[in-house]
Amino acid sequence: MPSLIRIVLIDTHLPGVVELALNGHTNICGTNASGKTTLQRLVPVFYGEYPSRVVPSTRDSFERWYLPHDSSYIIYEYQKADGLLYQAVLASAGDGKGVNYRFIAKGFELSDYIKSQNGDTILCHTMAELGRDLKRQGIATTNLLNTREYRAIIQNDRTLLSTGSNRSELRAYAHQFALCEGEHSLRHIEKLAKAVHSKEGKMETVKSMIAAILEEDGVNPPSSRLNPQRVEAWIRESQLIQGFEVIRPEFEKLEQEFNQLLSAEMRLSSLSRGYRNDESLEADRLEIQQTLSKELNLKLRMLDDEWKEVRDELNLDLSAAKGDVAKCEYELDAIEDQHGAFLDANIEQAKADLDMLPNWRADMENLSERHKLQTEKHQDIEAAYNARRSKIGEQLNRELEGLHADQDKQRGARDKQREVARADLDALEAQWRSQMDAGKASFSEQEYQFKLNAAELKLRVDGVTYTEEEKLSLAIFDERIHRADEEQESCNAKVERLTGEERKLRAKRDQANEALRIASLRVNERQTALDELHHMLFPQSHTLLEFLRKEAQGWEQSLGKVIAPELLHRTDLHPSVTGTSDTLFGVHLDLKAIDVPEYAASEQELRIRLSKAEEALQSAQELQVEAESQLVAINGELDKLSRELTFARTAYKNSRDDLRRLFDEKRSEQDKINKALAERKAFAQQRLTQLDGELKQLKHQHQLWLEEQKEQALEARMEKQAYWQEVIGALDNQLGQIKATIDARRESAKAEQKACETWYKNELKSRGVDEDNILKLKQQIRELETKISRAEQRRSEVLRFDDWYQHTWLLRKPKLQTQLSDVKRAASEIDQQLKAKTQEVKTRRQQLETERKASDAAQIEASENLTKLRAVMRKLAELKLPANNEEAQGSLGERLRQGEDLLLKRDYLMGSVKQYVEHFDSVIASKSGSGLAETWERAREESSFINDKGIRLLDYRKLVPQLEQLLNVIVPQSIMALREQGRIFGVDLTAFYDVLADIDRRIASQSARITREVGEELFLDGVSESAVRIRSKISELEFWPELEQFVKAFKNWKADGFNGLPDEEYTNSMRRALDIIGRAALTGGISKLLEIELRLKEGNSDLIIRTDRQLNESSSHGMAYLILCKFLLAFTRLLRGRADVTIHWPIDELGTLHHTNVKKIFDACGNNNISVLGAFPNPESEVLNLFENRYIINKQTKKLQVVKPKANPIADMLSKRLSKEAI
Repeated sequence: MPSLIRIVLIDTHLPGVVELALNGHTNICGTNASGKTTLQRLVPVFYGEYPSRVVPSTRDSFERWYLPHDSSYIIYEYQKADGLLYQAVLASAGDGKGVNYRFIAKGFELSDYIKSQNGDTILCHTMAELGRDLKRQGIATTNLLNTREYRAIIQNDRTLLSTGSNRSELRAYAHQFALCEGEHSLRHIEKLAKAVHSKEGKMETVKSMIAAILEEDGVNPPSSRLNPQRVEAWIRESQLIQGFEVIRPEFEKLEQEFNQLLSAEMRLSSLSRGYRNDESLEADRLEIQQTLSKELNLKLRMLDDEWKEVRDELNLDLSAAKGDVAKCEYELDAIEDQHGAFLDANIEQAKADLDMLPNWRADMENLSERHKLQTEKHQDIEAAYNARRSKIGEQLNRELEGLHADQDKQRGARDKQREVARADLDALEAQWRSQMDAGKASFSEQEYQFKLNAAELKLRVDGVTYTEEEKLSLAIFDERIHRADEEQESCNAKVERLTGEERKLRAKRDQANEALRIASLRVNERQTALDELHHMLFPQSHTLLEFLRKEAQGWEQSLGKVIAPELLHRTDLHPSVTGTSDTLFGVHLDLKAIDVPEYAASEQELRIRLSKAEEALQSAQELQVEAESQLVAINGELDKLSRELTFARTAYKNSRDDLRRLFDEKRSEQDKINKALAERKAFAQQRLTQLDGELKQLKHQHQLWLEEQKEQALEARMEKQAYWQEVIGALDNQLGQIKATIDARRESAKAEQKACETWYKNELKSRGVDEDNILKLKQQIRELETKISRAEQRRSEVLRFDDWYQHTWLLRKPKLQTQLSDVKRAASEIDQQLKAKTQEVKTRRQQLETERKASDAAQIEASENLTKLRAVMRKLAELKLPANNEEAQGSLGERLRQGEDLLLKRDYLMGSVKQYVEHFDSVIASKSGSGLAETWERAREESSFINDKGIRLLDYRKLVPQLEQLLNVIVPQSIMALREQGRIFGVDLTAFYDVLADIDRRIASQSARITREVGEELFLDGVSESAVRIRSKISELEFWPELEQFVKAFKNWKADGFNGLPDEEYTNSMRRALDIIGRAALTGGISKLLEIELRLKEGNSDLIIRTDRQLNESSSHGMAYLILCKFLLAFTRLLRGRADVTIHWPIDELGTLHHTNVKKIFDACGNNNISVLGAFPNPESEVLNLFENRYIINKQTKKLQVVKPKANPIADMLSKRLSKEAI
């Protein structure tokens, strides 16, 4: 039976020549780290494992460890089915380039390798020398091979043998040197050997083995050719275009507003031409009004200056008059005060006392004489008496004569003063009467003038109406409104006509879209048929169809007529050619009666059908192109009509806005005219009311003046009367005093006469002295002396009073009273003049102020117009307006408002255009990386400029045509390319899904196969119903639901004939799938897509084992290893197939198992043609009895020695007894 016989090591890590026999179960003993496992690793290398994969990462490379010298060899001697021995030789390629292989068609002989020998030291040939030497000997040998070529030959791997430029040579080598027969293959057996040898992670190792088997069978994790950046760019561009379709109404609004912006700029251009003329006219008007205003201000200043002079002069006169009045009143008050002071000082009594001085002196003289009479004792009494009487009489006569003269004088003065007082009062009355008459006449004249002005204003108020200019302005507005209304109706009719045409074109476009969709469906059907033919003509690698095409000529007429078509594309059937036969599983069929199905057609027929399918596809594509060109043409017409309709709608909107604006302007003008009319009427009514108020004020002032004049006249009359009454009364008092003095002097003289007579009589009676009378007389004399002294003391005061009375009271006061009356009258006249002049100046000032206000209003209006004009012109100067020769209509104010409104509208439209463009910009920028985004970025660059501050700014107006070009030209051109590119992406990602689905199916198939191969030759106590399941984890992949969703969306899009661009669900599912695929990239290979499950029933417990930990925890260590060996046996049968080859298992854990369990493993291996290469440190273990070849490695000498098991006498005796019984 084909098997590995022995391994020979020459000058390797073990010195000298080491031979390891492997014909049967073999074991290697030795202490730890003595090299047992190192020798076991050579078994997977024999089966084709890469040497670098069997060496731990902590060691040097395989060639440096095992093949340290150029003369180092590892020789595998194996036996084939023909019973002959062959060699597989490994040697270092040198310079760290790996390992070279060579097959030799003979058994191992050391002499073939020895170049020279000196005692025990040998010098071997190099690999090249060995090959040349063997060829000279006529021994068949191969060229130097690499690991892949060696594995293809030793395993008879037809897949590997069919690749490469030397595949013919490899097939010949395989036919001669393959371990198995030519119809069989040991593909992937090296992975089983490596998995068996693995010390730890058996479950993971088995899973890696299965994954590697699947990968080498062509089952590799799909690697999408899709560049996520390109796909993202396509998605962004697709979404961008779809977003454009969604926001196309917004673009239509943008177009409308952009057209309105252009229309507004055209109107602004028209207005700008008129503004330049208006500026010069308004500047002239402003200059004229400023000149007029200056003149009026000058007149006002002159009026103020003149009025100031007149007012100051009148005020000075009035002040002087009031000063004179005050002065006169002050002097009169001073005179009155002085008079009162004199009266308070009892000046009348002093004057009377002074007048009584002569009398008092006479009385004192009389008393002195009396006293003398009483004291003179020796004088003659009679003589004294007579003398005294005579003296009294004379004195009385003198006094009476003087008093009578004074009395006559005072009477004359009193009569004179009465005549003067009467004349004075009459003159005063005449003066006041004349003044009253003059005041009444002046009032009557002013009242008449006021009434005349009021009648004139009343007539003006009743007759207020529109001026001719105002009537003309309203008529012009009516005419303009009529024309604007006709223009609006014309624009509306054009919009309705174009709208109808647009509906018809849209219907045509829908028909063209449907035709394109049908053509696209036909193209997809033709493409699908072409793909199916291509799939049949060029089958995938490792499929049954590929094998039949290569290995079974004429299969179409035999197996092809009865095979199920889905089996042709299976890769897990392991086909082989065993000979020609016209029977099928022992049943002969008349295949001539069966037509060859389409899927089994010959290559020539398939190529003819492929050519026809290509022609049909080309025809369908031409129809599709024609439908697309027709759709493009209709879209072009529709775009042209849409632009025309947009312009028409803009014109209609402008005409409607113009009509509305004209109505507003007329309403504003009507309100302005009505306001001016109301102001004129209100001004006249106000002036009339003002005149009524002034008339009432005039009457009131006249009444106050009359009352004041009456009061002044009454006061003057009363003062005059009081003055003259006092003057005359004073004269009457003086006359009364004189009369009283006369009477008193007469009585005094009588009393003195009587007293003298009494004295005389008394003296005659008695000559004695009466002291009491003397004292009494002295007392009377002293009193008279006191009165005389007091009267003399006040003489100067009385004289001053008499002088003041004569000059001030009698002369100055009447003059002052007359002067006061004149001054008051003059002050009243000046005050009337001041009021009249004030009213006159006020009226004149009002007229000038009215004119100046009108001038100022006109000036302000002109200035505001200029300001607005210049502001508008400055703004317009900053704009690049198109040329327009139309003349703008309307007044300056209307055109200014229109210009300001248009500027505001332009700013609004610019802002709106900017917002729309920024919105589109953000939509495009969010899809950065797409072709449209790059085109848009170039447009942005072309539409940008650098301002005076060096800052780059965007001209959004320039971007609108670019955006229109992008949407209406570039986007339709891009849709077809994007659709095709999206279809290619979808096909690629769907292929990715199909590969994964195929992997899922293959994993399920492998699971079913390995389950079938699990036999019951290794019975485990307590374990039943064992099974292996290779579970696919594809459905658990993070992206799998998203990928399934995408494939579903792609199929729907494909069923729709790839009509239009896919929807957002499609692109989102693609993005999510690619994103998750990128993050959960299948970098771990197939092993990441599958999971090994060992299903056991131990006792009454169902166990599912997925990891080594679960395996170890499920039972004891020995039982766990037995469970794993049970499934490794199944994998061995599965990989070996029907090949009659003994496979070697390099097991490294047997020393830890019980002898019974080892015996079970050896029995199972024997039943399955498996030889065990074991390794454990205990050379005295009972397990060694199970091995045919036993070795031990000396760690110090590094030599491999044969070991014989320890003799067991009991076992020998039992064996002899059994032999005798058998005999």
